[in-house]
Amino acid sequence: MSKRKTVVAVMFGGRSVEHDVSIVTGNQIIKAFDPEKFDVVPVYITRDGKWFTGEPLLELKNFDDDKLLEHKDIQPVILSPDVRHHGLIINPLAGRWQKSEIKRIDICFPAIHGSHGEDGTLQGLFELADIPYVGFATLGSALTNDKIMTKQVLQQSGIPVVDGLFFTRTEWLDDSDAVIQRIKDQLTYPVFIKPATLGSSIGIGRADTDELLRASIDVAANFDRRILVEQAVVGGIEINCSVMGYKDDIQTSVLEQPVSWVLNFAI
Repeated sequence: MSKRKTVVAVMFGGRSVEHDVSIVTGNQIIKAFDPEKFDVVPVYITRDGKWFTGEPLLELKNFDDDKLLEHKDIQPVILSPDVRHHGLIINPLAGRWQKSEIKRIDICFPAIHGSHGEDGTLQGLFELADIPYVGFATLGSALTNDKIMTKQVLQQSGIPVVDGLFFTRTEWLDDSDAVIQRIKDQLTYPVFIKPATLGSSIGIGRADTDELLRASIDVAANFDRRILVEQAVVGGIEINCSVMGYKDDIQTSVLEQPVSWVLNFAI
């Protein structure tokens, strides 16, 4: 007898501002699975929080179609927190002439960036459903998604971090001059301004002047109720390293140094 395929639910999209990037990430993950060993179930979450599944969601090119979700092979779906289901309920609001279907899932692979995907909320749902999943557990996800909490935990563990400070959106709106002065008292230009709980690009700005600092904080405050300002590291070298494993069985990737360049065009 042939071995049963492992059923993997790859979840992407989501309510985050990084929705579009997540769609690409999800597609890359889906394409990486060996179809001889894995049965991949796509789970797409819209910007307003609706969940769908269906074969058309397996292809990135289909997302160019504005009417994709109206396709007959795409159905609404939810991940049931009931351990008896251990998976997805397809067409959960079935009417009199329809029926719901349970799709058992062996493992969930979240590919949602930012809010409601990397912040522990989705991981908590997996825990309730008693379904194994890829990535950090609930606490680790919540901590590492929050840049302010991450810095505090690292500092308490004796790991060096760059100087920084944080404040709330309310503090900024109530007295922006006081916040600017506090930043200038503790840090020197250039500085980076970041929403506390987003990714590494959206809402982030670099400031070398008071004017740029104010403008960057205004942008960041639109994305988060807490804002982090950090001293810029000038002349530093960025190194990326991926870590995979569990408990004592840990593997690290080859170290990667991102390279940037400037293209010069002759006109």
